[in-house]
Amino acid sequence: MPEAAVQAPPPTLEVLPSTGPVRPSRMRRYRPQSPSLRLRLSSLLRWTWVALVLAMGDRGDRIRGRSSPARRGQRVRKLLERMGGPALRIGLQLATRLDYQPPEFGAELAKMSDRMEPFPVEHALERLNAICGGDLSTRFRSFDPEPVVSNTVACVPPACRAQRALAASRRRR
Repeated sequence: MPEAAVQAPPPTLEVLPSTGPVRPSRMRRYRPQSPSLRLRLSSLLRWTWVALVLAMGDRGDRIRGRSSPARRGQRVRKLLERMGGPALRIGLQLATRLDYQPPEFGAELAKMSDRMEPFPVEHALERLNAICGGDLSTRFRSFDPEPVVSNTVACVPPACRAQRALAASRRRR
């Protein structure tokens, strides 16, 4: 008959006596930096300017009798595109929430997701030359600066590599 394997007893937890209240460590605590007053004021002025431009444009359309949700959506889209950054993300979120606005307004805002104005070609070519370490002709046989897709994140122009394979060079905004 085989001998039974001897099992070690389970470890027991030792309870230490209380030493009183726990003091916070002397480590420096993380305190997020609050934006400066200048940054807060500039952001407030930018958004106030946007609200003013939207209100004046809407008022002008109503006076002329041309007010429509599509025109309002176009005005909002152009302003958000001009502001860039977080304003674009806000516009994309508004475009998905069709329960908050008319469908024409949402359709106009949805154009930001795939039909945005591309950023300047000169800047993109300069950056690509810096990344490639010289002239683009060393990596690409042909390069079309006009993008196939241009959205809030990137522009994607078609290119043909030196090995004759088709490629797309994605340029982030």
